[in-house]
Amino acid sequence: MNAFDALDAPGATARRVAIRTEAEGESAVCLSVRDFGVGLPPEGPGKLFEPFFTTKLDGMGMGLVTVRRRLEGDW
Repeated sequence: MNAFDALDAPGATARRVAIRTEAEGESAVCLSVRDFGVGLPPEGPGKLFEPFFTTKLDGMGMGLVTVRRRLEGDW
């Protein structure tokens, strides 16, 4: 959802989302999602997985936190 939301932000130049999967050894998969939206503020990359960090006017900042915790088994 975040990638698609980024495409609607003012200043987004391309309406495209790229999703890629790649094997990581015999028991893991790497999933990459790339959007071509407006990007993040300078402090963004270091805060992406912190609770309540959002760049959206109506965002809660819990989506990526929740996904990461589920994948790491902390949920």
